[in-house]
Amino acid sequence: MIVQKIIDSIEDDAPIRDVRVCLHATAVESLHIGLCGHTRADVAYEAIKRQDVVANHGMLRQFSAKNLAAYALSSLAIEASVGIAAINSILDIDWTKIRTQRAADILLEQARGKHAVVVGHFPFNERLRKEAKQFTEIGIEHGIGDAPFSEAPTILPAADVAIISANTIVNQTMDNLLGLTKNCSFVAIHGVSTILSPIFFRYGVHALLGTIVDDVETVIRNISEGAALNHLPGLTQVAMYSKDFLGV
Repeated sequence: MIVQKIIDSIEDDAPIRDVRVCLHATAVESLHIGLCGHTRADVAYEAIKRQDVVANHGMLRQFSAKNLAAYALSSLAIEASVGIAAINSILDIDWTKIRTQRAADILLEQARGKHAVVVGHFPFNERLRKEAKQFTEIGIEHGIGDAPFSEAPTILPAADVAIISANTIVNQTMDNLLGLTKNCSFVAIHGVSTILSPIFFRYGVHALLGTIVDDVETVIRNISEGAALNHLPGLTQVAMYSKDFLGV
């Protein structure tokens, strides 16, 4: 798994200072704040499936960040979100490779006049539909999108541009999806859950479109009070590109 390779690449460690599992997102604070989104369907389903959706709840501050990162490998989405947030809280990011850019601007430019496929639902999807020559939204949640998730193996290989929600890292489908994008001229991972690790570039990804936390207090207060991620203040959208895409 790609996430396992990312965990193995982490050299630093730090104690966990705080963990918040909220309606729309999970936040973990160690060296800095790491975020990961999840869907309400994940919360509802897993709460029914088993009484405790996060193992060792109430004791997570006793973990180190790297130990908690292992939760990212859990088959339970909420538990995995804790691990991914922990990775994002400890990851040693090469800030010289980070650009402050709005994901919508980048993706609209790349999709213009091409066959674009988006896995997941984003606020700018309808704008992408107007710009693209052909557009398909593959739904992650049941009943959302032009096509169900089960049709991804048929749809993605024919795309020019693939935009994949970082929530597919949470539900452990990212590896398989990237295997379907080998014919794409541009592949992006987008969302608050995006892990800004260049390891993804080994698997054909051209752009990692994520966020950094500018105002910790504002972010924690808002996610604790149920804020949706696309309306979350205190964040800055950033991009990291592969050397192949930049031509260097």
